[in-house]
Formats: sequence, structure tokens, C-alpha cells
Amino acid sequence: STSDRTAAQAKALGIPMKSVDEVDHLDLTIDGADEIADDFQGVKGGGAALLFEKIVAINSDKVMWIVDESKMVHQLGAFGLPVEVIPYGSQHGFEKMAARAITQYSVKSTMNSSGPILIILSSIYTSTQSRIPTL
Repeated sequence: STSDRTAAQAKALGIPMKSVDEVDHLDLTIDGADEIADDFQGVKGGGAALLFEKIVAINSDKVMWIVDESKMVHQLGAFGLPVEVIPYGSQHGFEKMAARAITQYSVKSTMNSSGPILIILSSIYTSTQSRIPTL
């Protein structure tokens, strides 16, 4: 699981858990999304587990997002988009954001089961952007 809370619930229910490092591959990842636009582009990360979710997704044969109508929007960008970085080398990320005129963000530090993570909450959309810029 990419969520400590979900892993705890699974263990409490007797569902065995394995780390992504303990398996050869993943057939399918099922997850939620935070927003899905009219063109079916979507964003994730509102739950602050984006880094783990990306690691799991990239090692999965297929990824399925399940959403209800409350997640459907006309344009992406209703909330600050979390970008997770580890403290080591994070200054380079800040410099790349500044080079792309992404200057309005806040940083919070948190801990998860693998150590410290910086969460950068940024509104990186403009009214003409339909995709998330690549850092």
C-alpha cells in the first residue's frame, strides 16, 4: 500500500501486505484521483503520497483510477498540486520551479515510514494550461 493508514487497515483485517520491493511485478494498480478534466486528463497527489504512488504505478502493468462525479472538473487546478521531494537535492527542484515562473508555493515537511519528505504545494496552472508542466 502507498498509504500507512490503508496498510494498517489491511493488517487489522488479516490481509497480508508486501512492499513493492518484495514482488517481481504488479499486474494492476487501482487508485483514486483528485481531479479528472473533461478531456480525461487527471491529477493525483492531494493525499500526499504521490511519490509512493508513482513508484507503484511505474512498476504496474496497468493503472486504473476510480473516481466519482465529485472528482470531475472542467479544468484541472482547483487545489495546490503537491510535489514530493526528499530534502537531499531539493534546492535543484526549487530552482527549476523558479525558472518556470512557479513562484507561489508553500513547503511543509512531514515524515512517513521511509523518512522525511518535503511537500511543495503549488498552484502551477494558468487559464491557458491544460497539462501539468514538467519540472
